[in-house]
Amino acid sequence: SAKYYVDVDLHYYNWNNDFAGLIDKFSEMLKHFESSDDTEIRAIILFRISFFKFSLNKLEEVLATNGEIIRLYTDLGQKYPVFFLSIRKMAVLASLGRTSEAKQIEAELIEFIAKSKDDNAIGLITSTVANGFAQQGRYALAIEYYLKSLEAFDRKDDLEMRAETYQLMGIAYENLEMNSKASESYRNYLALLETLKDSSTLYLGYDIMVSP
Repeated sequence: SAKYYVDVDLHYYNWNNDFAGLIDKFSEMLKHFESSDDTEIRAIILFRISFFKFSLNKLEEVLATNGEIIRLYTDLGQKYPVFFLSIRKMAVLASLGRTSEAKQIEAELIEFIAKSKDDNAIGLITSTVANGFAQQGRYALAIEYYLKSLEAFDRKDDLEMRAETYQLMGIAYENLEMNSKASESYRNYLALLETLKDSSTLYLGYDIMVSP
């Protein structure tokens, strides 16, 4: 598929932090697909370009690019990428000091989550929102949404995502110096890894538990 070639091309490109070169390379690739009906491949290429612009701290350009990607994924009916990009947009707006716009996006995301009944998406969406709050240092709010994602993953019986959420929640508790809660989260994380028989990740989990 076209997505395969985008990923392979990116994998074999000699990065060397040459994000400007990557923007040029992927912009040329985008021109090739401009007349295509493949909306998803255009969204994927723009997503890469947005990341490279973010790495160069071109935040205003990131906002413009993200707006186009959100439109494409909205047309495709794909909720999760829209939420992921909305979280990134919220963080960029906050970095630019445009707090009222950032808070408006936050309010819209929270309202959607409150109304959503789709367990297939809600776990990923609330986890993404939680990650966004954690990146902003708003750990108490992050934990609130990690707990919501756990509820959704419990209903789906998704052990892998439950394990990942417990790990991230443990980190959030640590940042709040709530060490007993952090330990409880990490114990749940390790128990799920044992159930999944994920030995390699389990060893890393034990490292987290014993690290000072």
